[in-house]
Amino acid sequence: MKRFDQLISDVNVQLETLEAKTHAVPEDVSSSETDLSQRDSNQLAQIDIELTQLEQRFDNIEMRIQEDVEAEEIGIE
Repeated sequence: MKRFDQLISDVNVQLETLEAKTHAVPEDVSSSETDLSQRDSNQLAQIDIELTQLEQRFDNIEMRIQEDVEAEEIGIE
């Protein structure tokens, strides 16, 4: 269980980092009047990539938990 706690802690740290990055991006990015700079566009693209990676980590954690639950149900540890 310790490894899952560590994985979740790592994911939370990454999520906090992404949250901090989003605060650095202009808030009104949905407005058609907003003309994003190349730097802002690159930053948004990087945040999107990191969010996708974070989703993959969550999926992997869920899969590992499910495998452990199934193993415990049939008596394998």
